[in-house]
Amino acid sequence: MPALITIKKNHNHSLTCAESLAFLRPPLKVRDEFYTYFDSGIEITESIQYHESKLELKYGVVGAELANALLNPKYRTVAFWYKKWQTLNLGPRHGQGVVEVR
Repeated sequence: MPALITIKKNHNHSLTCAESLAFLRPPLKVRDEFYTYFDSGIEITESIQYHESKLELKYGVVGAELANALLNPKYRTVAFWYKKWQTLNLGPRHGQGVVEVR
C-alpha cells in the first residue's frame, strides 16, 4: 500500500524558548575558548562560571543568552571537552599509555 508523506517546515512550538535553545550545538569557537580556560588551569565548574561572567559582561542582563547552548554550553558538553582536553594534553587517565613498562 503506497503512501505519500508531506513534510511542512512549520513548527508547532517556539524555537526561541529556553528549552529549544538548550539543544543547540556550540560552535568550535566556543570549544576553543574553553580549551584556553583549561590551559590556564581552570577546571569544569570554574570555567563555566567564568564563561557565564564573560557573557554577562558582553550582553548585560542575560536570560536567553545563558539558555542558548550556542553561547553557553551545558555542563555535560564542557565535561566532555575537558576529558578530551585532558587526554590530548595530559595523556590517558587509565589503560594503555598511562605507565610505560620497559
